[in-house]
Amino acid sequence: MDETNTFDRLEAARALLAGRYSHESYVPALRLLQDAMAELGRASRPGDEPVPDEVLLAALTVLVEAREKLDSFEVGLVRDVRARGVSWDRVARAQNLRTRQSAETRAKRLLQSSRTGRGDVAARRAEELRERTEKQWAVDHAGRVREVAAQLLDSAEAWPAAGKPGEAIDHTYYFGILARRCAAEIPDPAAICETLASVRYKLAIASDPADLPVPTGPRAAEAEEARRAVVELMTQRRRAVDTVIEERARARTAKQAASAKR
Repeated sequence: MDETNTFDRLEAARALLAGRYSHESYVPALRLLQDAMAELGRASRPGDEPVPDEVLLAALTVLVEAREKLDSFEVGLVRDVRARGVSWDRVARAQNLRTRQSAETRAKRLLQSSRTGRGDVAARRAEELRERTEKQWAVDHAGRVREVAAQLLDSAEAWPAAGKPGEAIDHTYYFGILARRCAAEIPDPAAICETLASVRYKLAIASDPADLPVPTGPRAAEAEEARRAVVELMTQRRRAVDTVIEERARARTAKQAASAKR
């Protein structure tokens, strides 16, 4: 399989799903799949518009990436627990497998698959490109990143200490991380930016707007303005990063076309 073509397909699939379901610059594959399946479930009701074929095909492409990541996590976890002396019987029970032999066989198969790296190369390149581009954007806009972070922290007291329904970690947890990263001797704008992306998800994204937290108290207006600033900053980052990635993809396509003519 041509690794460049695989890379392009994965990037295109991610861009399509992210544009449909999110405004963040980077969305984990599993969350994109959950959003796609949720829409598919809603569209199955009579009278609802069906999900376009290209969206479902993009979800299948991203599913490959998600499966490869989960497999690599499993290989690492099994390796670590076995290194600690945990028996194959216990590993099998944890994985809901009938016998220790089943667990051993599964571990060997996943390890062999990870070593061949058939699809991992393209997925890793896609993720690394996005990460590098996001970090560079944060460095280039470090002043604005720190300004928005300070704006959010200054009005943090206005946000209630509660998360969205069903979530174990509330947004105040990320305020603490943000404060520590901003107070570092040499603040890392990329790390601050990633924390702002997490805060944005907690404060500004919900399937039902009624589930969004509402600032209260004398600094409520400032907190609301800080929320808007975070959303605007993350939107700018997403657009800038997507532009760079699209330009890279077009350059690769042009290079392939030129090579094909020779």
